[in-house]
Amino acid sequence: MVSWFEKVFGIKPNSLKAWLNIYQQQDNEKIKKFWSDVTGIPIGNFGKSYIKPLNKDYKKNNLINGWLQGFLQNFDPKVKILYKKWGKLKDTKRPINLRKFE
Repeated sequence: MVSWFEKVFGIKPNSLKAWLNIYQQQDNEKIKKFWSDVTGIPIGNFGKSYIKPLNKDYKKNNLINGWLQGFLQNFDPKVKILYKKWGKLKDTKRPINLRKFE
């Protein structure tokens, strides 16, 4: 995106400013460094980050939850196929091995 500004408008990354929205458990400086490396915008050009306050509806690890949801959606059809294939085995009578207690 930043390279697009440079190509189309001739705006260099070092003349851009950026602000971040982060959660309380995140490390502000590490995130600024990450985005500075990705975009080419100097760390000094990042303004004060907005830190989302905690509340009762707060959900931590949103990114990880999103990855897990995507992962599970991808594998859900495969699991259903396996369940159809092997699910009948749960109804199979199995011998019970009990020790005789005297």
